[in-house]
Amino acid sequence: MNKIVLVTNYPLDNQQSMQRYASALQLGLSSRRLQVIKTFPKPVLGKINYTKEGIYKWLGYIDKYLIFISKLHDVRADLIHICDHGNAMYVPHLQDKNHLITCHDVLAIRSALGQIPQNPTSWTGKQYQDLILKGLNRAKHVVCVSHKTREELLAISTLKTEQTSVIHNSLNYPFRQLSLEEAAQRLSSRNEILKNPFVLHVGDNKWYKNRSGVLRIFARYRCLYPESDLNLLLAGRPLSKELEHLKNKLNLSSRIIQWINPNTEQLEALYSTAQALLFPSLNEGFGWPVIEAQACGCPVICSSNEPLPEVAGDGALTAPAEEEEELAQLLAQAIQSSSKRSGLIKKGLANVERFNPEKIIDAYIQLYTNLVC
Repeated sequence: MNKIVLVTNYPLDNQQSMQRYASALQLGLSSRRLQVIKTFPKPVLGKINYTKEGIYKWLGYIDKYLIFISKLHDVRADLIHICDHGNAMYVPHLQDKNHLITCHDVLAIRSALGQIPQNPTSWTGKQYQDLILKGLNRAKHVVCVSHKTREELLAISTLKTEQTSVIHNSLNYPFRQLSLEEAAQRLSSRNEILKNPFVLHVGDNKWYKNRSGVLRIFARYRCLYPESDLNLLLAGRPLSKELEHLKNKLNLSSRIIQWINPNTEQLEALYSTAQALLFPSLNEGFGWPVIEAQACGCPVICSSNEPLPEVAGDGALTAPAEEEEELAQLLAQAIQSSSKRSGLIKKGLANVERFNPEKIIDAYIQLYTNLVC
């Protein structure tokens, strides 16, 4: 192999995790002296007034699926790697080229198929996800980021088992446990955060992130320890109106801190100073926050809904997402028991070694070689 092209996401969609994934892949492959080039749809019409809502989102679609596809035909490489299955519509235009695609989850596709009733999909959304699934069906090879994602993909697609493989995500940033001094410096713009201990959740308001469960679990913990000065810090998107209402109903207003979209350096500091990461997701494709927290020496309490046990290994306390009382009890163990806490930290740090970027790059290079030969 002499040249690999990574197809990455439309910048105006601001999909930070996917951009970090592609950048980490490019860095790792380049360190092995491979020629690696990133290509992506350039904002042309989208620069006019791009949003992800209403008529203006179609400006971005023109950039992504008309202008960029015409340029994709001219790409010359030994192998083309589409880094996000959300761009599977490009696959039909790469049938004469060596290619593969990474599938990070099939939650939106399954929702569009009616398999996830709690996440209804609009008519246009169903057509969009149908195009993604048709693209995946025509891929030469699909890498899935977890065994659970692979099983779900095989169940809804026409792909054969041998057309798929599992390569876990790696840490896409060198997360490490910061000293209290360094963490405090990074969090200096929000001095109030370190005044009281806090438990951390990282995510947004999507149904599967289960933020309502996070609030209820924290409220149950507060009932167990009414004198506790523990806060809950929510890192990510602002709470929705419904979640704000639930927060008030649970009498948590004085105990909730929101940090809207912290950058990676701030997030590393939050992991390093949190009492625990509370991550009771209903569903995930992988679950990056679990290994990010472990790498920073932060105890993890997460749901036992797959693929989180696959990712967390024995470095987390787990229970079904629906068992909120049990998760509150596990949170208490991680905070109140010094021996349990130190054991979780030690096991978490050991577990993260499975996701060493060098190991992941080795797996991709072996797969690339097999596909090209």
